[in-house]
Amino acid sequence: WREIRSSRRLAAGERSANSSGLSHNVIDAAAGLTIYRGHAYPPQYRGNLFVGCSQNNLIHRRKLIPNGASFRSERADENTEFVRSTDIWFRPVNCINAPDGTLFVLDMSREVIESIHIAADIVKHLDLTNGRDKGRIYRLAPPGFEVPPQPRLGHATTAELVGYLEHPSGWWRDTAARLIFERHDREAVEPLRRRLAESPSAVGRMHILWSLDGLGALEERDLILALGDASPGVREHAIRLAESRLKDWPALEDKLVALSGDPNARVRFQAAFTLGGVSDQRAVEALAAIAAGDIEEPWIRTAVLSSSAARADQLLVELLKDRDFLAQPTSLQWLEQLSTIGGARNHGDEVGRILDGAVAVQDRSRVQLAVVLGLGAGLQKSSSSLEAAKTNASKPATEMLDNLREQAMETLKNTEAAISEREAAVRLLGYAGGKQVVEVLASVLDPKQSEPLQLLAVRALARLTEPEIARNLIEVWRRCTPKVQEEIIVALAARQAWIAPLLDACDRDEITASQITRGTRTSLLSHQDAAVRNHAEKLFGGASSPRSEIIARYESALFLTGDAARGDKVYERECMACHRLGQRGSQVGPNLALIRNRTPAALMEAILDPNREVQPSFVSYVVVDDSGRTITGVITAETANSVTLSRDKGVTETILKQNIDQIRSTGKSLMPEGLEKTVDPQGLADLLAFLKQVQYDIGTLPGFVEPND
Repeated sequence: WREIRSSRRLAAGERSANSSGLSHNVIDAAAGLTIYRGHAYPPQYRGNLFVGCSQNNLIHRRKLIPNGASFRSERADENTEFVRSTDIWFRPVNCINAPDGTLFVLDMSREVIESIHIAADIVKHLDLTNGRDKGRIYRLAPPGFEVPPQPRLGHATTAELVGYLEHPSGWWRDTAARLIFERHDREAVEPLRRRLAESPSAVGRMHILWSLDGLGALEERDLILALGDASPGVREHAIRLAESRLKDWPALEDKLVALSGDPNARVRFQAAFTLGGVSDQRAVEALAAIAAGDIEEPWIRTAVLSSSAARADQLLVELLKDRDFLAQPTSLQWLEQLSTIGGARNHGDEVGRILDGAVAVQDRSRVQLAVVLGLGAGLQKSSSSLEAAKTNASKPATEMLDNLREQAMETLKNTEAAISEREAAVRLLGYAGGKQVVEVLASVLDPKQSEPLQLLAVRALARLTEPEIARNLIEVWRRCTPKVQEEIIVALAARQAWIAPLLDACDRDEITASQITRGTRTSLLSHQDAAVRNHAEKLFGGASSPRSEIIARYESALFLTGDAARGDKVYERECMACHRLGQRGSQVGPNLALIRNRTPAALMEAILDPNREVQPSFVSYVVVDDSGRTITGVITAETANSVTLSRDKGVTETILKQNIDQIRSTGKSLMPEGLEKTVDPQGLADLLAFLKQVQYDIGTLPGFVEPND
């Protein structure tokens, strides 16, 4: 192993001869993230994020800055990187906090990094195993650092280990805590309890709490003391430790409820999670207090909602009583999400409480609308509807639902109404259903209406099951704009009962078959129903030609002069629906900023043969729900109860697992084959030129705007 010092060629913060552009590169797939917890560097380095970037031969450093319940980060080293090297075999994959307070750097030391796609004609000349028997470890140390004697914590007494829990180095604290746990020496209990009350180190008191827990010696008095600690970090960890003991030690509940008003956001954040384990009405009141105090904080909203699964109706009713809360515009998001949770549970008494709570709100129709929109979305997830909810609803609640539906239909007919009001009306009618609603929604599909409103109307109709919807969508297709036409085709192809009318309409030229996108076309060609497959093959001509032949035919693009401005137009037309680049596009497929270092040949292969190398996270799935609707996309999120799929243009849909009839992987990329049908070699050369000019700041997510201090 070697040391890295500022006097050496591989230096902290030093600019090397070939490094001028590296600060704009990206964190590659082999990056390791480490929080510095040592004591060799000055205090301002503690808590910094170190990123081992093997693809670009550098180590990047970022400062983490508290930002509400979470953090934001910013570049720590302006116009340079913390470590950068001219050695192309320098492949730092991770950093580790060392016992002496420095950082150990793990260098994979390979000639080729497998995360970089390399064109097939180049791979055959490379030895991808070159360096597999090698590797280096560096010590990353500040100038003037002197190596101290090696620690011997294994020989330390129990009393010494207790003292080391307050050491400034994270390695010493972690190791001492581990040894205390492994020894399970009861002689440590009283010294630990004494230091909990006396230690000036907040991080030491936190370690002491967990050590007492590990020894099975944590008592109610310890947690009550820690829940009142001066350090927010200690209070936060004390709440976590109290969570499993609330039923045994009721006094902890009193402390926890009081912490709902803690001045520190992270303490309130943890309290919101832990309150999910408190079953009485005080928890509802405490969650409501957190919601009202942190109404603009999205992470705290997530925590509150996670603790409201079984009592969303109660929390919603509590918030509906708070006039100051309701006066804030953001309150509508809270109310809609809470009522969505209640609707998804679809318990008659809870739905009734939600509706009655909304009825009780006077002179706030926007509040009632938000509650009913959320309730409709939740009921739809549980295969129910607002119409079905009226069966057991009170008379005032039924009248409210009828009034809101009538108002929505009138709003939708009023072309002078604000677009936001008309969009909300479309959503509400989509949750209501019924023949009259279908007619009103279909009337929106007119070029005179705004395109976003039309798209919303198509998506609302797609979730309904009335048989006349397919006919309505086909009838209006010719007079719709291209984006609306595409959305109509997606809607028709998604429901088994509507596929045959779609294909028949293509036969009659009521819908132009050539305008069906490659993704939808691929879905139909690989459909499980043989009749659908055969009909689609007659329309679309079956599978594409062998990809190797097409790649060979397009090799000329590598020798053409590309125009980045024209390539931008190709990206916008062909790629933007699924790929994000900077502030543009949708994050469905891989981020195009990550492929800047690929060779033009490798890029061409990936574009023309998307199924040659598919990352698992971008394999497409087909989900059929219990209403017979088919959704195709990439799984972007999954919980214990639901799956979220993303399709082109970033449109997402969440399906409850209880409503999934069938789910299967296609084994292929969501990006379909066949780009050669719309892009010629010159167009591909232009696209490659555009993609290769991308500049991207390391560690910054596309579209992320750092908030002001």
